[in-house]
Amino acid sequence: MAGSGRYDALASSLSLSVQYFLKAAEDFADGKKTIALGQDPSQTFTAKDKRNAMWDFANDQAEHFSINTANVEFSELPPHTTQLLLVSAYQQAESFLNGVRYELRDMGVEWPARGEHVPLLEYTLQNLPNGLDDNKIMIGEERYDLFEYYRLMRNAFVHSPLSSAKLAKHFDAVAPYRNLMASEYGVDAPNPFGRMKLDDYMLFTRLIKYIATDICRIGEPSDEALVKLIEWKQGVVGKPLKVFLKYRPSKPLMRAAISKWFHANYSLTLDRRPTALDALLTYVSRFPNKRTRRRAIKASANEPSHGTKKRRAKR
Repeated sequence: MAGSGRYDALASSLSLSVQYFLKAAEDFADGKKTIALGQDPSQTFTAKDKRNAMWDFANDQAEHFSINTANVEFSELPPHTTQLLLVSAYQQAESFLNGVRYELRDMGVEWPARGEHVPLLEYTLQNLPNGLDDNKIMIGEERYDLFEYYRLMRNAFVHSPLSSAKLAKHFDAVAPYRNLMASEYGVDAPNPFGRMKLDDYMLFTRLIKYIATDICRIGEPSDEALVKLIEWKQGVVGKPLKVFLKYRPSKPLMRAAISKWFHANYSLTLDRRPTALDALLTYVSRFPNKRTRRRAIKASANEPSHGTKKRRAKR
C-alpha cells in the first residue's frame, strides 16, 4: 500500500483544518456573547444566537476566500470529513484487491467470475489458497468484520443512504470490538455512521495495511507461477524478460536484475526463495535465440487446430 503514510498525514491535516475552523467559529460566537451581555446583562444568549453567530463567522470567511457556501452545518462537518476519507481509503483497498487478481492472472491463475453482490474482500479470500473460512481466521475475523463495516459505511455515503435502523444494526455488529481496538491500536473506534471521527479513518487504514500484508503471505505465488509471469508469450520479447536477457553473460548480474525487479514490482525478496530464483535463472539462461523462436512460431502456426485434420487441397 504505497503512499499510505502520506495519505494518513494529509487526512490528519484535513481533520485539523476542520477542528480549527469549528474552534474559530465557536470563539467568534463566544466573543459576541461577551459583548452582548456586557451591553445588557439581563438578556440571554441562546443556542440559536450562538448558531447564528457561528454562521456569521463562516459566511464572512466564505466571502473572504471566495467559497460559495452559506450557513454551514457545523455538527456534520467532522463525521462528513471522515466519511469522505473512508471513500478514499476504500479506493486504495479496492485497487490492491483487484491488483492481486490481475497479478495472479498474469501467472496463469484464473478465478471464477465474481458473483453479484459478493464483497471484494470475500471474493479475494474465497479464491486464495485455504478458502474463505480459513483465510478469515488467518487475517483475523475481527479485522474482516471491521473492514466490511467500513465498506458498508462507505457505500452508505457514496450510494443510496441506509435507513437509521440498518446503520444501527451494522454498528451493533462491530460495537463489541471497541475495547479491543482501544487496547490494540489506541483508537476510539468504530463509531456509528453519524458520529464518525478521525480515529475511524485511522483504524480503517490500519486494517487495510494488515489485511494486505496477510493476503500477500496467503497468496504468495509458487515457483512455477513466478516463471509463468516472465515467460515469453510469443511475438516480441517484452519486459522484464528483455531486460533479464541482457545480463545473461553474467550470472551474478542476471541474478541481481531478476531479484531487483521482483522486489520493486511485487515486494518479493527472492533471496528467501532460492528455488524460485533458481527456476527463474534457469528459464532466462535457457531462453532460445531469435532463430529458434521463429521456428517455434512457424511450427505453432502450421499446427492444425484442435479437432480438425489438415486436408490436401483439391485440384
